[in-house]
Parts: sequence; structure tokens; C-alpha cells
Amino acid sequence: MKFNEQGDAFYYTLNANQTEEAEKESYLETNTISLFDPHIDKAKLFGMQYHFHSPSEHSVDGELLDLEMHIVHGLSSEISSGKTLSQFSNGVLGFLFKVMPDSYFTQMSQNNP
Repeated sequence: MKFNEQGDAFYYTLNANQTEEAEKESYLETNTISLFDPHIDKAKLFGMQYHFHSPSEHSVDGELLDLEMHIVHGLSSEISSGKTLSQFSNGVLGFLFKVMPDSYFTQMSQNNP
């Protein structure tokens, strides 16, 4: 994967207030934080904002794709402040997109009714 510094980025806010109520309503729970912070078994992350890069910020086999979406998550308050501190403040999910012609979807729907 390669970083693309010349792509455009568009930012949108999800849970701007980052309140405890927002954390309870919409969150992602992960155990993989223990790979980096062994003293933390699992963590809740809540969506803070999402943004797009066009072309993509990363490449696959040297090729930039048409669009990349990032959903930025903040750590729950008990991990970001308190006794169980993490070395991280955010987690990001990234998704790559490639524009396809309409004929591709027509063929896919015919082959997979």
C-alpha cells in the first residue's frame, strides 16, 4: 500500500459532541487493541467523523483506486482518560472503491439471480 498525498479529502462529522450518551448508542468493539496495548482486553470505539479521498489515499498493487472512505473512531472515555490509558486516541476503518460501468452490474445480476 502507498500513501497518496495529492488526493482530495472531504470531512463529515458523526458524533461531534463525543458525549457518553453518544458512546452508548453507536460503537464498535474490538479485541485487537490488546495486540498493541496488552493491558487492555477490549475497547469500544465510537464514530467521530468520516471522510473521502479521491483518488484513494492508498494503492493496491501500485494502483490508486477511484475513492477511499475513512471512518474515524475515538476510544471510549474510560480508555482515553483514566487508569486504563491507551497509546492510541483514534481508530480508523478504511474502504476502497472502484467505479464500474453499468454493464458490469447488469452482467453480475444476470449471472447471480
